[in-house]
Amino acid sequence: MKIYILTVGNQPPAWINEGFNHYSKNLNPSFSLITKNIKPVIQKKNNPNVNLSLVAESKKILSTIPKNSFTIALDEKGDKLSTMGFYHNFNIWVENGRNLCFLVGGANGLDKSVKDKADFLLSLSPMTFAHPLALIVLTEQVYRVVSILKNHPYHRA
Repeated sequence: MKIYILTVGNQPPAWINEGFNHYSKNLNPSFSLITKNIKPVIQKKNNPNVNLSLVAESKKILSTIPKNSFTIALDEKGDKLSTMGFYHNFNIWVENGRNLCFLVGGANGLDKSVKDKADFLLSLSPMTFAHPLALIVLTEQVYRVVSILKNHPYHRA
């Protein structure tokens, strides 16, 4: 199964890539973790228009989602799940047989059109994270729930 993570932002720093690579290379071989970075739409300094940026980014995001993927958009208003709650949902998604695609917004979040099209809205925390940090938190949690699925001792509850 393929698990995609689409992020809106500039190229992440090396330590983010190292963290992502650490979890993705140690992931159970029946899962592959793929990240795709989508360049943000830069606002004009003299006339910033967040809505225009979000709409433009939404078009890029929606065109990048792999076909027939189950999409999970990260949003502060999404479902706030414990690790075990995430595991139970993840298990259902995996049993569905479709690839998963997580969507991480940029500085202004995700446009309503992206959230409306998503199959599930997930909140990592009531706090707001920079998208590179959200990528690492999400990647670790995916690694953790796959470990639970495969009876690996990484998760100890």
